[in-house]
Amino acid sequence: MLIIIKMVKIDGNDAVVVGNPEPDFSGGITNSFKYKGFEFSFLLTYSVGAEKVNLMIRRSYWNHGYRNWAKAYYNNHWSENNPDGYYPKIVPGINVHNMNKTASSLWIENASFLKLKDITFTYNLPDLLVKKIGIQKVRFFFNANNLWVWTKYTG
Repeated sequence: MLIIIKMVKIDGNDAVVVGNPEPDFSGGITNSFKYKGFEFSFLLTYSVGAEKVNLMIRRSYWNHGYRNWAKAYYNNHWSENNPDGYYPKIVPGINVHNMNKTASSLWIENASFLKLKDITFTYNLPDLLVKKIGIQKVRFFFNANNLWVWTKYTG
């Protein structure tokens, strides 16, 4: 068997555009439910197909002993114990000024998400009760925003 290895110079002419920060589609779903004096409403938003550069993990690669590594990078970097690690080997104390900082598809991640953006719980006091004291309507409510995001994006 003959193996030929050809050394080639890789430069800016080899660069290609990768990734797309624009989603293929996005939107939201909202609904509300009423029962007697109670109301519940919610808003879910979603985005599918966008890709983002995860700068948090990319900067972890440039760690020079004074910062922490991103959890996703630390848990999935190459090492003798993890030869299938996705990210390059951690090298504490490297000089960030001498590193190759060229953009790479290595740092691009799927940025699709589903977000529970808003929920509202409401209770309306009965009209007969509030009109007795000369008020039109009394409403108590609890509202919360950006409660949860389901995504595989680690940034």
